[in-house]
Amino acid sequence: WSSLPAQNNWEVIYGQSGFDPSESGTLLALDQANAVLSDLQELQSYDVYVRSTCGGELVSDWEGPLLVRLPIPGDDCFSALNLADLTAPYSGSTSLANNDFSLRGMGSSRELVFYYDLEVGESLVVGQVSNNFDSRHTLRWGGACPGETEIACIDEPDTAPVGWINTTEDTQRVWFVLGGYSSNSGDFVLDWQVYPAGVCVPVRSVRAHSISDNTATIAWELLVPGSSWEVIYGPEGFDPESEGEQLVVEEQQVVLNDLLPETTYQAYVRTLCGEELASDWSTPVTFNTLEFCRVPQSLTVSSITTSSATVSWTDGGNGASWEVEYGPAGFTPGSGTRVEGLEATSMELSELQHSTSYDLYVRSLCGGDE
Repeated sequence: WSSLPAQNNWEVIYGQSGFDPSESGTLLALDQANAVLSDLQELQSYDVYVRSTCGGELVSDWEGPLLVRLPIPGDDCFSALNLADLTAPYSGSTSLANNDFSLRGMGSSRELVFYYDLEVGESLVVGQVSNNFDSRHTLRWGGACPGETEIACIDEPDTAPVGWINTTEDTQRVWFVLGGYSSNSGDFVLDWQVYPAGVCVPVRSVRAHSISDNTATIAWELLVPGSSWEVIYGPEGFDPESEGEQLVVEEQQVVLNDLLPETTYQAYVRTLCGEELASDWSTPVTFNTLEFCRVPQSLTVSSITTSSATVSWTDGGNGASWEVEYGPAGFTPGSGTRVEGLEATSMELSELQHSTSYDLYVRSLCGGDE
């Protein structure tokens, strides 16, 4: 603080925020215009007051309060948390942190900073298991905190992990900054894993999509960059160590062909890092192929007159021709008027009775007995 040149003595009193300096607090008598406050507790806010002492019982009014709060661990680069000193999973909160960065949408958010010194060839994978706020995080390396080179910035989903392999020739400090979108803050659970040099990092989030009666596409996400993967698949419950069909691919998805209709399959994926180096198999993804001869879709009736109507539909899949049966509302299929061998996906119904409700059924004929 500052004061008049002739003033050489002061008192400082401090205590937890909200205390009354006339009733409690820690009092310091000083002959210099600064003070060191000791025995402060982390995560605790303090009020500080200062007054001049002019001899005897003559004192000035208290000046203050000045709010003082110790930074929480990880609040900035100087107090960054070393993941090597923590136990995963780690529960924390950004609610009491300050806004220190403007990285990728964190302009007004509260952030925590973590780091890990990654040795040559090692891989680090880190991410949130859960949180209760709209968060985002970034992984960076090189230079001073928070790192000069961005590896990844994750927003949606904000629980997606990020990773990096140290392919440089030196140990590198990797920075993980966890903040919120805009001004969001809250609680989180952080998890991470370090893979030693020579260990291949597995894939994550294996999924099946674009499934038909005899094909399916298998896709996956990466924790660290890769260039080739092995996919093995077979009927549900097969042993990937001794059974199944294997494929080696250089893209993050593959189409499985020649599958059997109406069959449950499982597929596994693993990363290939060399001729004799592979990751563990992923957890299996389970999927069911569709029927070969599928139900027609989008059945509609149009151009209705007193004695006719046009019915149309779309092929549900593999239809070679179609069969239509219709009759008065409530009729039992098999007892109505049946038209077989239709090669178009529409037909006109004629000789209908006026003012009469009808039910109509369509089915696909796919060849053979299907």
